[in-house]
Amino acid sequence: MLIQKQKEPFTGGEPPIIWPDSMRKLSDELLIESYYKATELKLSQDFIVLIECEIKRRSLNHVIRG
Repeated sequence: MLIQKQKEPFTGGEPPIIWPDSMRKLSDELLIESYYKATELKLSQDFIVLIECEIKRRSLNHVIRG
């Protein structure tokens, strides 16, 4: 999956995949809680992957794997 910044305004249809800078603002606790809730509710796999990428970036893998 390619993650890139959006260059043109979204006009409808399938939204572009963009890396949400706001995810960096979440506390570790809220990020982990969001991951568990997203998987529990079976939300979009793309969304779950974005959360997993941020978890890996913060080196918190052990929290969701253990």
